[in-house]
Amino acid sequence: MRNVEELIARTDCSLEHSRPFVIYSEVGSKTIQAYFSEDNPSEIEPFSGRGFVFAPYQYDNNALFLNFDNSSSLHLEHTEWSQELTSLSGENRPCTESEMSSYLRLVKDALSLIKVKTVKKVVTSRCSSIALRDFDLNSLFRRLFGLYPDAFCYIWYHPESGLWCGATPELLVQTDGQEFHTMALAGTKPYEQYLPANWSEKEEEEQQLVVDFIVNRLQKVTSVVKLSKTRTHRAGQVVHLRTDISGMLKKNKTTLGSLVRTLHPTSAVCGMPRKLSSNFLEKQEGYDREYYTGFLGPYNQEESMGKLYVNLRCMKLFKDKAHIYVGGGITEQSDPQSEWEETENKKRTMLEVLSAML
Repeated sequence: MRNVEELIARTDCSLEHSRPFVIYSEVGSKTIQAYFSEDNPSEIEPFSGRGFVFAPYQYDNNALFLNFDNSSSLHLEHTEWSQELTSLSGENRPCTESEMSSYLRLVKDALSLIKVKTVKKVVTSRCSSIALRDFDLNSLFRRLFGLYPDAFCYIWYHPESGLWCGATPELLVQTDGQEFHTMALAGTKPYEQYLPANWSEKEEEEQQLVVDFIVNRLQKVTSVVKLSKTRTHRAGQVVHLRTDISGMLKKNKTTLGSLVRTLHPTSAVCGMPRKLSSNFLEKQEGYDREYYTGFLGPYNQEESMGKLYVNLRCMKLFKDKAHIYVGGGITEQSDPQSEWEETENKKRTMLEVLSAML
């Protein structure tokens, strides 16, 4: 338990002194890695050395970086704080009528745009504010890393961004030398333990749009692209359609930074065509996504390695509240009420983490 107590103490100290830190666990890993900056925040050259990047949705080389070489580290196993983690009863936190009506109106506006054939898909989103009774770091750590071993789980702090945490299922891109791997993830259904997911034509169409977007964008920077068969992928309380995409980058022509600019934002978080969808969201969504649907993850420039994720199933934390971010892809066959329910199902991922504080 000493490592757990030390982790909490060092996290508290970093928050008190407004020093950046990141705590994360890779998909399927039992190891939690923590890095605490030894210096006050300073500008770092993008993707230099070894570190961690935390970038907003509106990415324009304005990401935040934590340099591992100027940080102290701590590593511990999930088993050091293993315990029986109870799940929520199945009920969601109530939303206001205005929150629901605003989102339904946004979805209907997106459908109107799609029906005149201006765009094929728009990814709408919303931010839900949840009151917290008692903020508890111990509970946050245990539940986040204990509940979602099949997601990339993280807690990030920087004075410019505030405190964020999440359990994202979606890889933006992984590189190892010239090799790369990414995924197309779309369609959402509640997870049912004993029933296989029955995907609709609308959900399969949405998935194909994401695949087509990624493959098209990669043509400029890759020499080989391979696609896996599409399958069902579980992510906490929901399941998605997933297609893996891998291949080889053009030699000496593609860096991690340029690859990110090629892919982000994908149609899974913005829409198709990207420019028209982005313009619609900027005018109609009605709030700042900040780092939601941005990207994050560790990288090592010297070894040409990086593993970056799309920032989904995430929240921004305050002492007395949490802002949970959720969204969904709107296509021609979307039903506004079903889209609302999809976002409510996605919200449960972070509500499960907060259950002891509600």
